[in-house]
Amino acid sequence: MDSEWLASHMIGQSRWHLSVERRYCGTHPANRAQDRCDACGTPFCDGCLRPLHRWRVCRRCLQRLQREQAARSLQQRLWSLMPSVAGGLTILLFLALAVGLVSHAMGGRASDSDLASAAQGIAEKIGRPSSHTAMLRLKAPLGPGYPPAQVILTGSGFQPDELVQLDGTVRGRTEDGQAVSETLSDGDRASDGGELIMVRLTIPGNARFRGIYNLQVAATGDAGSTASLDVSGGGSSPTPIP
Repeated sequence: MDSEWLASHMIGQSRWHLSVERRYCGTHPANRAQDRCDACGTPFCDGCLRPLHRWRVCRRCLQRLQREQAARSLQQRLWSLMPSVAGGLTILLFLALAVGLVSHAMGGRASDSDLASAAQGIAEKIGRPSSHTAMLRLKAPLGPGYPPAQVILTGSGFQPDELVQLDGTVRGRTEDGQAVSETLSDGDRASDGGELIMVRLTIPGNARFRGIYNLQVAATGDAGSTASLDVSGGGSSPTPIP
């Protein structure tokens, strides 16, 4: 996220706010508060605050800021489309020239279907989004026993402010040996300068798994970035994962 844009959405330019002495965490009432969220001012323990440039924000405010930045104003969207419109006109001009060259090379004998096929092939090569390989990581390794109720992921190498879709699957077996699979999905996440910060994926029915289980997560960005994660956890199992 852009630091200037963030500054207009925070309590102040400097990290000054009321003391949290004798206050408790807004999420974990049993924990003493260590600081306040720079966006909403609510006291939290250290585990509930995420670093964001020179600020620290709670999970709810981080998600809100990501949504607000992704939902830019109509004027900004129109301005951002201008390079695409210019690029589209350039592509159309290039296609017209290419089709003319194809027709000339075939001595004027090219049929409409030949020209359409040639134009489509050129358009696919030009319009195909360039692929970009990014990286996904687990915040903490998978321990023994059944999977945790939630796994926390981070990522790097994405395009700045790219909207990233994450989808995952956990596969394994129950105590009686039956194959089970759970689908995980976290929706779109906006990258912060190419970084994905603290993405939580919930594993429904996590206590059903016994023995070895496998976690697979795929990330796809709207600017062409892709990343994948394939790890296994749990104890030893006499029956392999399907």
